[in-house]
Parts: sequence; structure tokens; C-alpha cells
Amino acid sequence: MIGKIVLITGIVAALFAAVEVDAKADPLSFVQSLNDHGVYVYDVTLAVGNGYAMCDALRTTSPAQVAVNVYNQTTYSDVPNLRTAVVWVVSAAQELCPEMINTVVQR
Repeated sequence: MIGKIVLITGIVAALFAAVEVDAKADPLSFVQSLNDHGVYVYDVTLAVGNGYAMCDALRTTSPAQVAVNVYNQTTYSDVPNLRTAVVWVVSAAQELCPEMINTVVQR
């Protein structure tokens, strides 16, 4: 498990490092970001609510651990692998809580 978290930490850090922080919270952009990364959203309201929950988790938990938690606590059909969990977390941070980007990059 520790190895997975270290690997995910590197992936998440690389994705966050490439983010420009000039965005504002935008639920539609969040859903579009998920779609752009191959994640099908069948319930927009539920997806946005989950995204905001990830933002709340990012306030106290590392992005890698949030991704692991999302993967472990979500059904396989919604989040079949850790890569998909990372997409959810990064998209949430970028589109729903961009003020968190600098904070999570430093963790």
C-alpha cells in the first residue's frame, strides 16, 4: 500500500505542477474535464457533489491519499483503477477548488 501511495504521489504532483492557477470554481468545467479524460458522468449532480467532497478532503489530506480513498470507497464501475481516481481528484482540484492547487502541490 505504501508503494502505491508513493507512486500516486508522484503522478498527482506532476499533474498539479502543470496546472495554471487562474481558474475559478466551475462545476461544468469539472464534468467536462472528467469527460475529456475518459470518465463518463451519468449523474452530474452526484459527480459535482463528489468533486466538492474531494475538495474538502484535500484541505486535510494529501492528494495521493484522497485518490487512494476514492479508489477504495467507490464501486469498480465508477472508478475501476487508481488512474481514474487520480483523474477525479485532479479534476476536482483544478475545476472546483483551484485555491487548493498551491496547497496540495506543497504536500
